Amino acid sequence: MAAKLQRTVILIVLALIFGAIVISTAPEHRTQAGGGFPAHVLTLKENVESAVVVDYPDGSPNVVLELRPGDRVLRTSGGIIMSDEGVYIPVYTPMGESGWLLNGEDITESISAVYATSSQLETGAVVSVVAGGDGAPCRAVPTSRGDTVRSLAEGEMLTITDGPYPAELGLWWPVALSDNERCWIYDAPGLFVIVNS
Repeated sequence: MAAKLQRTVILIVLALIFGAIVISTAPEHRTQAGGGFPAHVLTLKENVESAVVVDYPDGSPNVVLELRPGDRVLRTSGGIIMSDEGVYIPVYTPMGESGWLLNGEDITESISAVYATSSQLETGAVVSVVAGGDGAPCRAVPTSRGDTVRSLAEGEMLTITDGPYPAELGLWWPVALSDNERCWIYDAPGLFVIVNS
């Protein structure tokens, strides 16, 4: 009975700690520096054989992704789920899928000290494709596996229509093209410059 009470107290303390972390990573932080947010990257330790990201931590979860040592996922700002196995935290996989990872000693968390995105993109900004972005794909969905709506051309103007979506250990921004077609661009340095914001 005492062991069960001790475990319950530990889980409550963990919930409070993770709640504070979730609150500190709320979307309003995006406005601190041009639409960016702190990236919470979870890495599976090298001495661990494997771990899994599941669709939902219930009695019979489906495996979204099996992680190997050194694999990384991006922690989201959603709440945690307490279960008999422990505390599950919400994550995005490198393929842009969402899921849940059992928190424990098998993972390490690193937090980027930079709140800004690599190119200082922000909602409402008009950007121009530079030489480095010539031919870059604008995807139907925010993942490199998504269909290419169009390959971008140097000098093309895009309007950022909303905030970033974290996937594939980076950020994807929804944009409107000159013909008002909508798609997603990956935030990487040297692809775009801000014309106005």
